[in-house]
Amino acid sequence: MMVKYEDLEAWRDRVRDAGNRKLVVTNGCFDLLHVGHIDLLKTARELGDFLLVGVNDDQSVRLLKGQNRPINSAEDRAEIVESLRCVDAVCIFPTMRATNFLARVRPNIYVKGGDYTWATFDVEERAMLDSVKAKIRFVNMTKGPSTSKTIARIVSGCPADGTEGECPSCHARCLVNWLDGGNVRVYVPLERIGPSKADLSWSDKDLVRHACHYV
Repeated sequence: MMVKYEDLEAWRDRVRDAGNRKLVVTNGCFDLLHVGHIDLLKTARELGDFLLVGVNDDQSVRLLKGQNRPINSAEDRAEIVESLRCVDAVCIFPTMRATNFLARVRPNIYVKGGDYTWATFDVEERAMLDSVKAKIRFVNMTKGPSTSKTIARIVSGCPADGTEGECPSCHARCLVNWLDGGNVRVYVPLERIGPSKADLSWSDKDLVRHACHYV
C-alpha cells in the first residue's frame, strides 16, 4: 500500500480505529536494496502488527548522500520496498530528517538500523518519538553490505567483499575487501589467510595489516 505524505494522519487514524494493531515504523533512502535492508525490514515487521516504511524523496537523498544520488527515483525505490512481503505500507517523505514524518504517523515502535546508537540518534527525532510515547529499537543490520560499496564496486569493476581477485601490484591471489564505506579496496593474499577464509572476521585494522596492497 502506498500512502501519500499529506494523507498520513488520516491513514494513521484508520489503522488505530481498525483495532489494537501495533504500528512499527522505520525509514531510509533504500536506494539500491541489499541484504542489510531486507534483514532490517523483516526484523522490524516481527516487532508489531503493521510495518510502515518511510522513503526519503530524491532531494533529501541528495542532501544526505551527495549530488550523484539517488541512483533510483523515489517512486521506484518506494515501489520496490512496497513489493516486499514484510512491508505493509510505504510513504515517500520530503525532508532529510524524519521528525515531521514521525509526528504525522505517531508509531508505537520506531526502528533504526544497528549502525545508529543513542549518541548518533537525531535529537529532534528522539524528542518527537518520546512525545508520542513510541518505543525505540535498534536492530543490528548484516555487516558489510552497503549501497555506497555496491556503487564503488560497479564503477571500479571490482568484485564484492570476500571474493577472490588478483592483486594489481604483486599479482598474488587475494581476498578482496572494501573499507571506509567502499572508498578503500584492500587485497589480502590467500596464503596469509589460511584454508578457512570463510571464517575470516578480521577488523579493518587487521585487513590493512595483512594486506599486500590497498587503493
